[in-house]
Amino acid sequence: MNLVNDAMQASMPGTAKQFLGTVQQRPLMQSVMYVGMLGLLGVIGTIIGLSVFGMCYWMVCFKWPITWSLVSAIIGWIGSIVSIIGAGMVVAAMGQGMVGRLVSNEEATTMASLAATPALLAGILNIIPGIGWIFMILASLYSAVLFYLGSTVRFGQDKAIVVTIIYIVFLIVISWVFSWIAMAVYSPGLIGGYGGLSVGGYRGLY
Repeated sequence: MNLVNDAMQASMPGTAKQFLGTVQQRPLMQSVMYVGMLGLLGVIGTIIGLSVFGMCYWMVCFKWPITWSLVSAIIGWIGSIVSIIGAGMVVAAMGQGMVGRLVSNEEATTMASLAATPALLAGILNIIPGIGWIFMILASLYSAVLFYLGSTVRFGQDKAIVVTIIYIVFLIVISWVFSWIAMAVYSPGLIGGYGGLSVGGYRGLY
């Protein structure tokens, strides 16, 4: 596995479709390692963003203690691995019904992990308080497009949209679950330190 080469071919418009559609399937753990290594950018971005710049609510930013920033970053990192690899495994499990042939976990997770490259690379933008999430959403949408393009080559144009929808829905659900886990874990520190933040959002200072 060449991390830099794979990331470039999987995310560049000129090569992504053919690369994702024809890349040889890889062992499951290799896909996990790929997502895990690129996901470290999100860990770095989250720790620096929260502890140095803080999280912003309604134009007001609060700096977090490094401990809570680290906890948030690690939970987000685990969540990215579980959601991306899990989405691939869901596609594999439903492959016979969706695309009319068996889809192995290795094939589906290979494509899922590589297609997620832009979203994983954009994790470093968590450094930017308040607006970093906008770029993260755009990168995630681009990753969904890449997954669709790869699916058209592997499964055919008519099956690709169904496969992509399953992939996106699973990603959103699992990512949401891990976001709330993170909030539940570090909210006591926020409440104790700032007195105005609660699980799920902004309540104002008092």
